[in-house]
Amino acid sequence: MLTLMCRPVRRGVVLGAAAVAACLPATAMAAPPTLTGETLSELNPSVAGTCDTAATSTISFQATGFPFGPYETSYPYDTGSFTETGTATVGAQPAYQGGGAFSTGELTAFSASFEIHTPDATITGVKTAATSTQGSGVCQEVSGDPEIGEAQAVFVDAMGLQYEARIVTAEGTFLDHGTTYVHVDRFTTDIGNSFATFSETFESALTEPIRIPITVRDCQGRGFRNFPALGFKGPRACVAYVEHSAPEG
Repeated sequence: MLTLMCRPVRRGVVLGAAAVAACLPATAMAAPPTLTGETLSELNPSVAGTCDTAATSTISFQATGFPFGPYETSYPYDTGSFTETGTATVGAQPAYQGGGAFSTGELTAFSASFEIHTPDATITGVKTAATSTQGSGVCQEVSGDPEIGEAQAVFVDAMGLQYEARIVTAEGTFLDHGTTYVHVDRFTTDIGNSFATFSETFESALTEPIRIPITVRDCQGRGFRNFPALGFKGPRACVAYVEHSAPEG
């Protein structure tokens, strides 16, 4: 049963629209989907590597394209896009032994930022490596090999990366978090078999994103009660959350 929180009104007084709205029961704000099942991919990303097979190699990438999954565009794919920029480091790798095959080194660090824009949502987020992340990579340069000629191989494969994302829709602003799998590679050679790819999938740790306040006004009065998942005891705690989580800039 719904309980309406209204002050008594004297007989003969006509309530204005704002007062009537204040007496109506609050309606739940519909949460958007999580990023589970979201897929980002590009067939020609920008990938660069500074290679040191005996120590640490650094690999950077930037990918753009069209998102697919719970947040996607529709044909002709002119109403949405994604962008992701990241850097990975790879530890020592066995030197190239010929035959066109490369041995991998351990992924030692990973960080990335991403944006997804669709007609219904704007999503911004970051990805980082965690203790549970499993990954490997290659960053090697080859000169004068009979199989691949003058070549550079750059490769990163990472599972269990952690992501945090802010989802903005017409219903409000929400947080999502979970894990991603990322694959990025680039192989260049002077014998005409060069290629580059980027792909990524998401798996949320939530059943639905968490609605959050983004301004002090969201917290005023009984506004703090609109964010039950955050457990605010009153407006002050809500305001502190807003001030702590505000983007820098």
